[in-house]
Amino acid sequence: IRGWEAWKRGEKIILRRRVEEAERLERLKFEKVQKAKGLVEFIYYQGNEKWGTPEQVKTWKEIEVGLHNNFKNLNPFEFEEFVAKLFQKMDYKTRNNRKTGDYGCDVVAWKGDDRIAIQCKKNAEGNLVGNRVVQQTLGSMHKIKANKSLIVTTSDFTPMAIDQARGAPIELWDKRDLHKMVRKYFIET
Repeated sequence: IRGWEAWKRGEKIILRRRVEEAERLERLKFEKVQKAKGLVEFIYYQGNEKWGTPEQVKTWKEIEVGLHNNFKNLNPFEFEEFVAKLFQKMDYKTRNNRKTGDYGCDVVAWKGDDRIAIQCKKNAEGNLVGNRVVQQTLGSMHKIKANKSLIVTTSDFTPMAIDQARGAPIELWDKRDLHKMVRKYFIET
């Protein structure tokens, strides 16, 4: 009886391998047909896939990351996490600071000798970031030993904020800058 059970197990293993090989070949054939049509695979939420033209896939990626609606689907803390992910795609290591009492720095990003204090402002269109945020972010640099700072917003900056930043070790990324970087590191890759 033991020999019979071992033989049956062996037969099941062989059958399973044949089925897996047939499925693999069928998958390769399917992918070849899709690519011949000029379609590209898009893997989205929880590993699901769909195929579309390169333009469709680009649009789907923009929707997936929230670019199509200027990140309205993210709350401010999720936006901070998203900015940290953006910097990780830029080969930085990151750390998110606590949600309150962050001293004007939501994310710390570092690569080599470069250490950046990043303040994230998820503002509605027209709700501009002012010079006080620039001052706070510049002040946070000492606390985390940063050599530069950055404010990232989904809106824009007041003229006073832009003037306050001039000549200081700080960059201001408005909505256009943010969208450009997201396209570069999330969409076009």
